[in-house]
Amino acid sequence: MTILLITLLIMKLRKWKQKRQLKWQQTLASKGIGFRTRIMQVLEDVTLIDGYKKIHFIAMIRVNGKNGCYKMHTWIKPGETPHPGERVMIRYRPGTHHVLIKQIAA
Repeated sequence: MTILLITLLIMKLRKWKQKRQLKWQQTLASKGIGFRTRIMQVLEDVTLIDGYKKIHFIAMIRVNGKNGCYKMHTWIKPGETPHPGERVMIRYRPGTHHVLIKQIAA
């Protein structure tokens, strides 16, 4: 009984975190800093929550005149996952690792 209760609480916590991330992405869509970057590496989570999956990726970003590789994550629909080497338009907020992939650039 206790294990079942703990499992249910963990599932609720994951769902709450995912909903919070989706709200954060809505904020980024209107207030984030946008730029183009090249994806270097993509890692996908297997679990789907409400039709979205979490992807972690490493991208080359120029901050304050210096190039650097940064690890970021976002929630995205399964068919829209970028591939390594693609240039994408992303929006982010400085100081966080949350990003929103707005569109796949040509």
